[in-house]
Amino acid sequence: MPFAELSGLVAALCWTISSLMAPGLIQRFGTMRFNTIRIMIASSVLLFICLLTQRFNASLWQHAELIMLAYGLFYRHKQPASAIPFSQLTRRDFIGIGALATIGMVIGMSVLVWGVGNANVGIVTTLSAVVPVLILPGLWITTGQRPAFGAWLGAILVVSGAALIILH
Repeated sequence: MPFAELSGLVAALCWTISSLMAPGLIQRFGTMRFNTIRIMIASSVLLFICLLTQRFNASLWQHAELIMLAYGLFYRHKQPASAIPFSQLTRRDFIGIGALATIGMVIGMSVLVWGVGNANVGIVTTLSAVVPVLILPGLWITTGQRPAFGAWLGAILVVSGAALIILH
């Protein structure tokens, strides 16, 4: 299997890691604030990479209104009672969401897009869909609760189906 096709697995692994990191941060930030800040961080990192590698295209600014709309919705959305006030969020919270945005959105999506452009799209996207299989052992490790038999059976079926698609 070519290296580019394995990009689907790398993307799935990045999404798994960020999914396992997310629950505590979502509780602290609140759902809307969490997503807004995560997207803003990922966008800023990607913009910085484009500027650094001189691959920036001015046509990217044509979507600036949508970004500003999302930012405005963040401020208009009422935070749930369980969300911590913005002023009480710690540096560790922001480092966590920055790491999560970089791993899941910047690295994960960039690797997937690169793989789709350089390999068999069906294989890359099929391999990227194994996130639930990768999350099972991660949940077991992080929560200490063993997933149910049905979850493991489903994981076996996903891996078997992916293998049939790839090897056919």
